[in-house]
Amino acid sequence: MNKPAIAKTAFSRYDKRQGCYIVQSPLFERCLGVAKSEKEAWKIFHEILGEYYIDYLEGKLIGYEKPGRPAKGYVELHAQVKPKIKEQIAKMAKELGISFGETIEYLCCFVQAAEK
Repeated sequence: MNKPAIAKTAFSRYDKRQGCYIVQSPLFERCLGVAKSEKEAWKIFHEILGEYYIDYLEGKLIGYEKPGRPAKGYVELHAQVKPKIKEQIAKMAKELGISFGETIEYLCCFVQAAEK
């Protein structure tokens, strides 16, 4: 897990029930920027990410005692996709500096956010 990848995979969504914007990355779910404005939520997210990442590297975050993304009960996924889709996923993974699985998780978060 690296800080630039966390920042690149963060996205904003509006929570109607809470009446606020939430900025979060699926790679580091505990780091949240929450505010009434989207701009402020992004600012808070980056401030907290800076602090959390230092604690993460020093092994001070519960659940992240050693560098590396902790296992979250992952399962194998094997799928047949068109070559163009595989190329797009590979390109996105490379640009974001994350794995194929993390790329799929990142894309699913957008779908979930759109449903809310």
